[in-house]
Amino acid sequence: MNIDIYIMVLQFLLGLSLIVGLHEFGHMFFAKLFGMRVEQYSIGFPPKILNFKFKDTEYSLGLIPLGGFVKISGMINESIDDLEGENNSWEFRFKPAWQRFLVIIGGVLFNIITGLVIYILISFYLGNTYIDKNEVNEYGVFPSFMGKKLGFLEGDKITHINGNNFNKFGDIMNLHTLLSSDTYYVINRLENSLLINIPINIMDYISNSKDIISFVQPLILFEVGVIKKNTGSYFSRLRKGDKIININGMNCLYFQNLLKILKNNLNKNVKIKYVRNNKLYSSFVKIDKHGKIGFRPYLLLFPRNKNYTFAESIYVGSKKVLDIFYFNFTGLFKIITCKVSVSKSLSGPVGIVKVFTVNFDWVNFWSITGFLSIALAFINMLPIPVLDGGHAVFILYEMIFKKKLSNNFLKISNKFGIFILFFLIFYTIINDIYKFL
Repeated sequence: MNIDIYIMVLQFLLGLSLIVGLHEFGHMFFAKLFGMRVEQYSIGFPPKILNFKFKDTEYSLGLIPLGGFVKISGMINESIDDLEGENNSWEFRFKPAWQRFLVIIGGVLFNIITGLVIYILISFYLGNTYIDKNEVNEYGVFPSFMGKKLGFLEGDKITHINGNNFNKFGDIMNLHTLLSSDTYYVINRLENSLLINIPINIMDYISNSKDIISFVQPLILFEVGVIKKNTGSYFSRLRKGDKIININGMNCLYFQNLLKILKNNLNKNVKIKYVRNNKLYSSFVKIDKHGKIGFRPYLLLFPRNKNYTFAESIYVGSKKVLDIFYFNFTGLFKIITCKVSVSKSLSGPVGIVKVFTVNFDWVNFWSITGFLSIALAFINMLPIPVLDGGHAVFILYEMIFKKKLSNNFLKISNKFGIFILFFLIFYTIINDIYKFL
């Protein structure tokens, strides 16, 4: 396993431990608030590697960092407590229904708050960096493999989305756009106006592709930046500010062209043509085994940035949270209605690890962690026994009909829920491995 994989796994485990820990803390917070006894609070599953006891609660850190749990006295959950015995006022089962309901949804609430805080702070401190559509359309787009399958070609200029004008290039990958019905893009190709329709199963394309971020990118002009010593660029006498326009007879105006040509000519000497002070020069350069020639490119694309006040950041962060809920709800609905493939749409731990970058970037890390926190809240809201949503439904039934469900029914339903949960976990892991291979 190379260092890149270790970095991605480390980010995944750190993010997961954070959101799971806060989720279980949400349950414990309301339980203690209402005077319930919390026997255990654990991040990770046994065997224990660290534990201590404070008052009536044991706090522990498990060796298997793929979840966590909180054990509340008198609660039928995945531990299937024996509920026979005397009436103890500190037990979950003897508290009013509204208090029990808040304990159950406490984890979901804390995950939503976590995601909301993350996106508010990111919006406030970083603002919104975006690329103007008009700047991109000066040269057009570069489609990924997935983009080509959808019908895009290099140099296409996207002018409208669903017949509407737009200003930010990032709007092309807006979740509302991708998940709505009858989505289409209007493009300008060689002065001709064309339509590209997005298939209803677009999420199959995205989830089954390495091009997760976008199916099109702006074509980017570039110049030679800082040159490293004793590299191909150094010995070929390239200088900072040179513009490479051709390599081995192939067009190299754009950064994407450069990457493709270098990747296809590993360990080879190639002839390059470049412009310096409006004069054309040529030279030979050695491409190393990693597809590099030894200079840092200066990209001639200039993103814009919009800063937000804290009040505006609250609105932007809240909208981001709602968008993620919309994405998860719409995705689940399309799975249930067989409009997208289950195997291509669901991801487990392996698939999530691949979302993290090989470089530890804190902005990227917190953005993904915020997304996972909201996604965890959504999953736990599903009305499946053993999940928070299932427990909440049972309590709502009691509150509406003024009648508790039997302990036997609760135990059986929780065992059924555990079966479903473990099946889904097993399926997603096997599915991830299959897609990875």
